[in-house]
Amino acid sequence: MSWRALKSSEISKLGLSGSGAFVFLLEHERPVLLRRNSFKITSKIISSIVPGACLMKDAYGKPIVPGGALSISISHSGSCILVALANVSVGVDIEYLRHRHQWLTLYEWITFPEDRFLDPTEIDFLESWTAKESLVKIFGRAVDQGIRSISIPVVRSRAFRRASVNGRCFWIKPLPQWKEMVACLALAEPCAVLPYYLTDCASWCAE
Repeated sequence: MSWRALKSSEISKLGLSGSGAFVFLLEHERPVLLRRNSFKITSKIISSIVPGACLMKDAYGKPIVPGGALSISISHSGSCILVALANVSVGVDIEYLRHRHQWLTLYEWITFPEDRFLDPTEIDFLESWTAKESLVKIFGRAVDQGIRSISIPVVRSRAFRRASVNGRCFWIKPLPQWKEMVACLALAEPCAVLPYYLTDCASWCAE
């Protein structure tokens, strides 16, 4: 699995049907514009795939499409933003290494002893962090309310892994690495995952 280049005009040809998840990656030299326009960007992607769909926010600030047929998750970090869409509950997170001298301490803080690699790497830390955050985002709660309570299987694999949160079963899948960015997707059910890099969406971030 790798990031596939896609023009904004081609989004409408994808169609969201059956069991599957789309993940869209956008990158901008001015990250603040991505964050400021994340809701608008997501609205444009959704309306391209599902004409007439309306994007709103729930009580936790989680983006939703009324009717419950489509689940959405947004994440931004550094110069990138990710937008995930699926027919089942979905959460997504992307991150880069912010604290190069503290990551091991953070890794031990967010993981149970039995969930730690004996020889963890920076990528192991970021994959654990993004997996946990993507699961928390499904519930629409703040990270500090749940990230340390989630157990993630200790395995270096790009395949789906099962995790339990609040008595419910979810599936997590590391996404392809983008430059120094690490990302993970969480889903209520395992399904086909299609990651796309949008190549021409700078106009969506116009001030």
